Amino acid sequence: MQIDKPTFIKSMETIKAYKDRLDGLYDDIERVIGGCEAFANRIDGVDDMIKLLELACGNSRFIAMYAYDADWGKWNTKLVTDSGREFPFKTLDDLWVVLNYPTPWELKLVLC
Repeated sequence: MQIDKPTFIKSMETIKAYKDRLDGLYDDIERVIGGCEAFANRIDGVDDMIKLLELACGNSRFIAMYAYDADWGKWNTKLVTDSGREFPFKTLDDLWVVLNYPTPWELKLVLC
């Protein structure tokens, strides 16, 4: 891990706030001019910010998994090892624990 926890948490909160502002903007544009999803997907930059943070955290796939598959903790998800050990996946603190797990390739996302 090349980034400390407070910096990581602040970075994730900043990305999420940026995404939320963009979503609101796209909703406003959609109401005025109609479909803009294809345009929005090309310019939002959230994917690039997540990829950059993944690189800073040792190229972990869990950041994108948290943002997209667990929808920023909205979905009731957990990560489970083959041996049955479970890790919650609802908060940024949960994500931090997972990012520091010594054998992350064992972890699989499970919808509860």
